[in-house]
Amino acid sequence: MQDVSITAVFEKANKHIFAECSEFDGDPVTTAWDINNGFCEDWANYVCTLLPGATYSWINELPHNCKPEDGFCRCEDNGYIPSHCVVKYRGLLYDAECHTGVKSWRKLPVQLHKGMTRAEVIKRAERIDP
Repeated sequence: MQDVSITAVFEKANKHIFAECSEFDGDPVTTAWDINNGFCEDWANYVCTLLPGATYSWINELPHNCKPEDGFCRCEDNGYIPSHCVVKYRGLLYDAECHTGVKSWRKLPVQLHKGMTRAEVIKRAERIDP
């Protein structure tokens, strides 16, 4: 069986979502940030149809290194667990912005950009990759 180029699969998935989902909250869906902030489950599900062995999961379903205290779980991020769907493949997590894969959901751009607006994330990306 031929090994599938995962980068090509993720790029195809991004283009698919751009074509299928023309707008969200009045804004056009034109960036990976847009996909991650409204169409992450659609993206992950589509990737899984293209990439054998890939599965998808919501971040809140993944292990969070929580420690029970006072009868409930307190997470390292003050209990904050984003509602975000990711692809799990060969021990790494992927999403529309992260095509290289990470071991921890805390390393995903959607987590690293927590609290930033769409415009701030886009401006930051332009500075990094002009």
